[in-house]
Amino acid sequence: MRQGSFNFNDNDDEQPSFERRPDFFNKPVKAKPKEAESNNKPAATPPTVQNPVKKEVKKPTILSVTGLNRSIKFALADTFPGKIMVEGEISNYKHHGSGHLYLSLKDENSTVAAVMWRTTAGRLKFVPENGMAVVATGRLEVYEPQGKYQLILEKLEPSGVGALELAFRQLAEKLEKEGLFDKSKKKPLPPYPMTIAIVTSQTGAAVKDICQTLGRRWRFARKLLYPVTVQGTGSAMEIAAAIKDINARLDELQVDVMIVGRGGGSLEDLWPFNEEPVARAIAGSKIPIISGVGHEIDTTIADMVADVRAATPTAAAELAVPVADELLMDLAEYSRVLNYDLKEMVRSCRESLEMVIGRPFFAQPMSMLNYPRQQLDELEMRLGHQMASQINRNRQMLEKCHEALRKIEPHGRIGKMKLELEEVHHRAYRSLKNKINRENAGLANMEIRLERRSPSNQVAMGQNQFEMVRSRLDAALIGQIREEKNSLEQLKKLLNNLDHKQVLKRGYTVTRVTGSDKIVNNAADLSAGDRLKTEFADGVVESEVI
Repeated sequence: MRQGSFNFNDNDDEQPSFERRPDFFNKPVKAKPKEAESNNKPAATPPTVQNPVKKEVKKPTILSVTGLNRSIKFALADTFPGKIMVEGEISNYKHHGSGHLYLSLKDENSTVAAVMWRTTAGRLKFVPENGMAVVATGRLEVYEPQGKYQLILEKLEPSGVGALELAFRQLAEKLEKEGLFDKSKKKPLPPYPMTIAIVTSQTGAAVKDICQTLGRRWRFARKLLYPVTVQGTGSAMEIAAAIKDINARLDELQVDVMIVGRGGGSLEDLWPFNEEPVARAIAGSKIPIISGVGHEIDTTIADMVADVRAATPTAAAELAVPVADELLMDLAEYSRVLNYDLKEMVRSCRESLEMVIGRPFFAQPMSMLNYPRQQLDELEMRLGHQMASQINRNRQMLEKCHEALRKIEPHGRIGKMKLELEEVHHRAYRSLKNKINRENAGLANMEIRLERRSPSNQVAMGQNQFEMVRSRLDAALIGQIREEKNSLEQLKKLLNNLDHKQVLKRGYTVTRVTGSDKIVNNAADLSAGDRLKTEFADGVVESEVI
């Protein structure tokens, strides 16, 4: 509801004014003519002795209390016929529930009562406080029921500082104590907004600058204009109601960011953005808000409460969206770098595989067996030489023993020596046999290890790894291509949605003046006799303004 759209009669509590009639009271009473008295009374007998004539004394007029107070009221009106200005200090301040303000103005020696009716108090830009030095303008009246005079205030201004400046300071201090300026409560702006709400006047230059900047920088975004009045009585309530309504319809409108502001002007013109309803509506918004009010030197309460403050409405539009062309260039660069990196990865994997395949082990795998075979032959030869040497030594020992026995011919000892010789022979045989078995086992183990490290197995493992790398690269390329296709499809849908033909299919029309491409936005731009061409989704209708 727009403030000030209703004219309330707030003077019900004022004292009724009366037509001044100075001759109503203290009107001299005329004495009756002597002839009339003589006609009404019987003639008296002339006295024989004449007494001296007594002088008649006039009696004072008897007044009622109301009459006395009313006479004083008229006397004050004669002394102070117009408005007066009184400078003093506020005391006994009371804001009544009816909306009227009751206070006293005092100086070092005196006090005078004052009252400001609700209609006048509603236009005050600041909050009066006890002890505040002010200059009051009003008329002097008498409150007849109590017989006291008082000032009926029509204007109240702070002494030494402007009313708007004082109101700005008071509200800023109040909201700062409540934490509405706290930077930790500021909401971040979305990087790529697709729906932007604009709360401003639909006839000002600010909305044109905002729309042109948004269209130039981020043509994909949908712009929703919520027209409001941005100066004058009731503007603050309209702006606050617009912000609340957009938040209430967030699920329907899907607004990502909101721009609130107007073009430059005087402090009085920008004042709606310094009022408490607008500040609280901005602070309570779930949608990030950019405030762009006036020029860079102008600072309002809305700027302090908003999530982001812009110097001008155009700057607010620049902060709200990125530059689409720069973003597309960045995407193209990212795609080029990604493709280059993928190709380099494939090339590096191929070079690594070729390097592994080109190693001598894989080029001539049988050469790895030559050294173990040579070692095996050497061990076999050494084993043969040792066995032959041991047999020769044993034979020589046997011959020596046999020779010694033949000399002494100890048949019993010969038999015993035979047995010992056979036992030694058996131990040597078992030792040689065990050593040969261990060598064979080591050779078999070496053959198993060589089999595991055979070139065919290594090549197979390299091929498996290459296949895994290639499959991952293929999947990454397919995923990137799919994402690029999806992004392209989304951009196509956005372009289709921005096509005015698609808008016409949803029930909208475009009306132009015949012979011109200018689109008709306001009925006020038309005049009788103008030929119009209205474009529908399925055809065109021509008409004439009557």
